[in-house]
Amino acid sequence: MQGNLYLVPLVALVPIWWIFFDKAKGIIRITSYFRFLEKLILGKYSAKNFKGWETSVQEFRTYRARMRKKMSLAAPVKGLWALFSNKEHIKEFCFMMILKTRGQYWIITYYVFLLLTTICWMVAWQTKANPLLLGGTAAVIIFSAVVTLNLTWSMIAGRYSMDESETLWKDLLGVYENNTETLPPDSE
Repeated sequence: MQGNLYLVPLVALVPIWWIFFDKAKGIIRITSYFRFLEKLILGKYSAKNFKGWETSVQEFRTYRARMRKKMSLAAPVKGLWALFSNKEHIKEFCFMMILKTRGQYWIITYYVFLLLTTICWMVAWQTKANPLLLGGTAAVIIFSAVVTLNLTWSMIAGRYSMDESETLWKDLLGVYENNTETLPPDSE
């Protein structure tokens, strides 16, 4: 079964696809932290004390771990359902898919990974690969496509977006906008 060889690149390609989008969330987290720091330096935000990156990211991870415990395994499906049950979200999603949105590089990267995995699978199918292997890899590719599409949407417009991450940093680090809120009273 020579066609099985065309499935071998998927052993590396699918995990890299997942790792790339997981690391992309980290890039957004770091970038939003720097965006928040810039506003702190420019005087748009105020804080009683400053926490460095390592302390801040540890608090971020602790917060995310608490949130993850509350999430179910069906969260990606629920996220896509929420997306498609709102007409405005459907419109934004369609714009994202045709590259008429911010964060075009995320959707282009998604398309590249989807195209490469699909090509590997199609060539294996055309060359009569083992049907059991084809079925298993098709399921993995479809699952990966759905989960990473949900991540892509979340990075562009959802909970992993730059704006949401900056808001989370503000909340976690006790930062206040100078023109709208006042600093909390000293707790001493």
